[in-house]
Parts: sequence; structure tokens; C-alpha cells
Amino acid sequence: MTIFLDLAKAFDIVDHSELLKTLPNFGVVSSSLDWFRSYLDNITQKIKIDGIIGNEMLINYGVLQDSVLGSIFFILYKDSISSLDIKGLIFTYADEMCQLFQETPRMKCV
Repeated sequence: MTIFLDLAKAFDIVDHSELLKTLPNFGVVSSSLDWFRSYLDNITQKIKIDGIIGNEMLINYGVLQDSVLGSIFFILYKDSISSLDIKGLIFTYADEMCQLFQETPRMKCV
């Protein structure tokens, strides 16, 4: 059995707290981790529709798409999914993922 995922708005799904948990797995520790934490903490945004500006809101998800750091963050976040202890093989490419499961006697692929 195979599951295909296309992560819509992929850069917007990056959870800052989960990303910070995975960074030590890639060698980011101590003062470097603190720097990344300060970079991601307290990001706010406002929305303007038809000239009306909404309230400032705290953002806990998403990284900038037009930045090198945002792209790196997304790749590390996505690659951490591949290292989960899930049965089967996970393949990733850009914002798409594919998980292959080996057929068992209880599961019949059709």
C-alpha cells in the first residue's frame, strides 16, 4: 500500500516548537539553538483587507518562503518526519511525501 502526500502551503505548516525540538538532531545546540529560538519567538503579523487592518497576531507556524533560512528550516522539519519510527519507507521530494507499506497477511493491496 502506498500513501502520497502533497503538503499544500508547505512552508506554512512548519510548527516552530517542533522545529526547535528537531534542530539538536542536526547538530544545532547551545548558543546556536538559542539564536534560532530568538529568531522564531514572538513573530507577529497583521492582515489588511480592503484598507482595514486587523489586530496583530502571534504566529507559531510557518517560515519565510523567500529566504535561505526559511528553506533550510522547511527541509530540516520535513526530514525529521522521515526519521520517525513508522513502518514502511518514506520518500520525500520538495513538498511531497510518499510512504510505502509492505503488504502483510492482514492487509491486501488492491
